[in-house]
Amino acid sequence: MTISRWLSQYRQGRLENLFTISTSPGRQSLISETVKDKLKGELEDSEGFDSYTEIHQWLHSIYDIQASYGTIYRIVRFQLKAKLKVPSPVNIKQGKEPVNNFKKNSQN
Repeated sequence: MTISRWLSQYRQGRLENLFTISTSPGRQSLISETVKDKLKGELEDSEGFDSYTEIHQWLHSIYDIQASYGTIYRIVRFQLKAKLKVPSPVNIKQGKEPVNNFKKNSQN
């Protein structure tokens, strides 16, 4: 609100309008709350998703939602506070016996 509009409303006695804080409605989310709830359920599943591209394909095939990678990442990571079910990489040459020995000896 500009100063001239504020002064004109003050002169007209519209004090209640001067103290109200108006907010813009903002842009509506591309993904509805019901779809977000179902996505969160899928992410909590033991299998989950391996990549954000897989989530993108799932959203497109089931709900016909076209969203960018960044949009899906922000929704999953920051709004739903979820992570992908991807294990840490393990060297193919690594044997199981040294790993088990390390786990036994490092729990001191």
